[in-house]
Amino acid sequence: MPSNKYNPQIKLDLEKLPQNLYWQIPVDGAEYLKQTVLRLKPKTILEIGTSSGYSSLWLAEGLLESGLTDSQIITIESNAGRFEFASENFKKANLGNLIQQLKGHAPEAIPSDLKFELAFFDGTKSQTGGFFDAVWPNLALGGEILVDNVISHTEKMQPFFDHLAKQNIPYQILEIGAGICRVKK
Repeated sequence: MPSNKYNPQIKLDLEKLPQNLYWQIPVDGAEYLKQTVLRLKPKTILEIGTSSGYSSLWLAEGLLESGLTDSQIITIESNAGRFEFASENFKKANLGNLIQQLKGHAPEAIPSDLKFELAFFDGTKSQTGGFFDAVWPNLALGGEILVDNVISHTEKMQPFFDHLAKQNIPYQILEIGAGICRVKK
């Protein structure tokens, strides 16, 4: 009989996958995501770029440790194979109640009727400005947007930083993992 309790082994199994297969956030970056959840205690989290579901599992773990079982993570993935693989991982981890998957392309697939307290972008780097424009109006006051790969993909991320500068929106670059940009509202 399957258990309805969170199964953290799935997260550990995903850490063993070849990095170039699913391009998962490094463990220290994932830990930062979890710590952000513990600090913000968000009701609704948006993730763009589900991949294997690894970062979603860290976000969900933060919700569970905070006792926020009525919160939700909405994660968007456009690749059918990665979408299905993540779906299997969420089922194995027994986290289907916290994670809602959307198959589609961001920013079009971002729900416009929800407020988010936390958003994590790990999708196509050249589209980060579009993700930001779609999420920023629906980001709750005090909420945060975290963007992965800002150091490892500096050149591809420069248009996003220029975009923020034009709007006079301050940001912080954290030397965690492949580099995380933190934008607070």
